[in-house]
Amino acid sequence: MTWKVAAVGLAAALGAGCGRSPVAGGQGGGETPLSGCVGGAAPLVARTLAQGLFSALAWNAGAVLATGDDGITSFPLDGSASKTIAHMSGSDGLVLAGGAAFFVASIPAGAPDPQGKVPSAQALFSVPLAGGDPTLEPDGSVSLEGAVTDGTAIYAPAGGSGVTRIALADGARTDLTLSASLLLDSLAVHAGSVYVAAQDLSSSSASSGLIVKVPATGGPALTVVSNIGHPRSLVADASGLYWVEEPPVGQFGDSHVVHAGLDGKGMKTLLTHGAGSLALDGGTLYLASDSISRMALPDGAEVPLVTGLQGPGRLVVSGGNAAWVDPEFPSLSATTPPSLMTVCW
Repeated sequence: MTWKVAAVGLAAALGAGCGRSPVAGGQGGGETPLSGCVGGAAPLVARTLAQGLFSALAWNAGAVLATGDDGITSFPLDGSASKTIAHMSGSDGLVLAGGAAFFVASIPAGAPDPQGKVPSAQALFSVPLAGGDPTLEPDGSVSLEGAVTDGTAIYAPAGGSGVTRIALADGARTDLTLSASLLLDSLAVHAGSVYVAAQDLSSSSASSGLIVKVPATGGPALTVVSNIGHPRSLVADASGLYWVEEPPVGQFGDSHVVHAGLDGKGMKTLLTHGAGSLALDGGTLYLASDSISRMALPDGAEVPLVTGLQGPGRLVVSGGNAAWVDPEFPSLSATTPPSLMTVCW
């Protein structure tokens, strides 16, 4: 299926638009005010940037980068026209690092079949954020679904239970080995360590979820959290680990948002409801559930920013701006595509 992306009324919607320019790479701070940001008391007014199916989002210097099936598009917050960064079929995933956007796309993989169809495979590409042609990265394929970066390397699920480290300096790949019984759900990286939220398929307990910590440059893995439900949407900063925890396998109940120290100690429930995705920025936790909301850490109350959403996900936050896709997973009977939305405060 080809994903169709159509810009929606950017200039006309600017009065309800977003309005601070995050620095390149999606890190908070250093923002420059843009015209059109409507702050004030929550709930705020969100703006639709585009409609279509998107597999990943990132911030880059006052614009939202979004990966659709046919490439990467930049949607500026100031209302100017969208721009195609890379146009390649089968595009998926997005990680910004070292002045480039890394993504996966389809390449030919063999001779045509009797019907003339050429088989394809997924391969890793990069494209300069300043403009240029995509470059095929060496040494095979990789999935960027859920991949993270610390600015020196990209860390991505290895297809089994491990994590692949791709050095930005030379493209060298290292396998961060984990137990073969683990089913990976989410990755986070902080202060020289990669944190992996997973399920232990060898466990006889229904509470088979765990979080392991492995040195970012390789080394033995350490389990820091165990005997929990299904952990996902893991994020980390100096204040600790945060994740959404679903009930153990075969059990009913509500999801909840959990916090623990980087060593796994002091685990506690922050919120008694779940979320489609989490994001950390500037000492604040942001959540996409049936709304976009935030919590000042460590003990702030949850404050809704945007309400009345269908099922938002792929939340990214930086410099007083948030962007997300709603709904993240549209139903098969849906008659309209999801919306790429943004809001500022």
